[in-house]
Amino acid sequence: MGNLLTTLIVPALLIAVNPIPIIVAVTLLSTDHGKRNAAAFVATLAVIMLAVGVLTIFLLGKDGSAGQTDTRTSLAVVQTLLGLAFLALAFLQWRSRPQAEAASPRWMQKMDEAGFSVAVALGLSLTNYALLSAGTSKILRSGIGSRQ
Repeated sequence: MGNLLTTLIVPALLIAVNPIPIIVAVTLLSTDHGKRNAAAFVATLAVIMLAVGVLTIFLLGKDGSAGQTDTRTSLAVVQTLLGLAFLALAFLQWRSRPQAEAASPRWMQKMDEAGFSVAVALGLSLTNYALLSAGTSKILRSGIGSRQ
């Protein structure tokens, strides 16, 4: 158990100090109803991370020796698909980057009008699923949920 906690420290710290959600939370505080919007954003991040972690551990963490191979294979497939999806997203964003600097992006102008739904959508889109997947895979590999 102690070894598992020490291996989970790195992904947990990386998720905690990720600058993008921190910047979004501070920016949401400057909007109308800032406390409500920032609280919705942080709550969405926490609920999504908890839900993905619990579902991953319970759905992929099956008991049995035959299931162990299946679990590792399915976990590898999920991590590979997530990696490919993030690479595709990075490529699309790189291809659609602006060529010249504009005065002020539209999203910055719209941020003053941001409401509860925008905060929730930002929480869904800015969750670090790659680090979350790394943490849950470490939990699965530790065998902490398997019967002895």
